[in-house]
Amino acid sequence: MYTFSKKEKLTGKIAVNMLFCKGKGFISFPLRVVVQTMERNEEKQEAPVRVLIVVPKKRRKHAVDRNLLKRRIREAYRLNKLGLVEEISRGNKNIRVAFQYVANENLSYNEIEGAMRKAIWKIKEKY
Repeated sequence: MYTFSKKEKLTGKIAVNMLFCKGKGFISFPLRVVVQTMERNEEKQEAPVRVLIVVPKKRRKHAVDRNLLKRRIREAYRLNKLGLVEEISRGNKNIRVAFQYVANENLSYNEIEGAMRKAIWKIKEKY
C-alpha cells in the first residue's frame, strides 16, 4: 500500500526526455514539478503514475547531500501518493511526474513533505 516499487519509477532516456519536453510544470517550493499526461495503453502493464526524482548537482555539490534529499523526497511521495494513484487509476490516463529539487540549502523533511502534499493536491486538481 505504501510502497514505491520499480514499476512506479520513471526510467529510460526517451521517457525522461519526453517528460521534460512535452510536460507542463509548476513550483511547489522547494520542488519543481513537471507532469505529462498520456493515454492508458492496456497492452503495457504500466503503473498509473510513474515518478522521477531529481536533485541537480548544480544545486547540491556533494553526493551525500543529493542522496539525503532524494531519500526525503522519495519518502514524502511514498507516504502521500495514495490519493493521487487512486484518482489517476479511475480515469483513462497515465501520468509521468518529475520532482526536481530547486532550493539552495538542505531543507528538513517536514518542509519537503508539506511541499509534496501541496504538489500532489495540485496534480489531482489539474490532471
